[in-house]
Amino acid sequence: MYRTCAATIALLLITALPAAALVHSGRSGETAFSVYAPDWTWQKGDINILVVFENPAPGPVRHTVELVLPEAFRDHFGHAGAAPIPAEALTRTVDVPAGATARTALTKITALDGVALQRYPLMLRVTREGEARAEEVPYALQTVRGAAVNPGQWALYVPAGVALAFCIAFALMFRRFAAPGAWKRPSEPIVCPENQPGWVEQEP
Repeated sequence: MYRTCAATIALLLITALPAAALVHSGRSGETAFSVYAPDWTWQKGDINILVVFENPAPGPVRHTVELVLPEAFRDHFGHAGAAPIPAEALTRTVDVPAGATARTALTKITALDGVALQRYPLMLRVTREGEARAEEVPYALQTVRGAAVNPGQWALYVPAGVALAFCIAFALMFRRFAAPGAWKRPSEPIVCPENQPGWVEQEP
């Protein structure tokens, strides 16, 4: 009982840990914005960055969101799985109506493989149209090892091997704990008790 409680508490604590993501709130002029982005990705995996704007002003505003890649790391990233990454994939412009909310996203930005795993010092720049000053949000992105197996035949062999291992484990468990030939004998028929209460047969 003690071990079960300890395992349950540990599971709850693990699931209560903060999400591995960048969550940042700021303001660009009168407009509030929030940024949501993963702070790690697999190599050859895509990242998507969501930016939400809330405009309390009586008139519409236009904002530009730009992901700034250091020049030294620019060839470490691609778009939709391929290199190089085009400039238009790093910039989005969004019109936010008066008193409304608008969303935009930078999508399919790929961390390419073939380079060392590392933490990239990226930057998100939010600019309001007509203003020279931009709000900058530091964005540290960590890359981790890619898939455990290469695509192709290994993607079939590994699941099949895992399934076979479980089948062997089940067979050994049945042999150890079940009576010999038990699977050949039919189970005893289920007999209803003689004095069962009447509500058992009632349908709701």
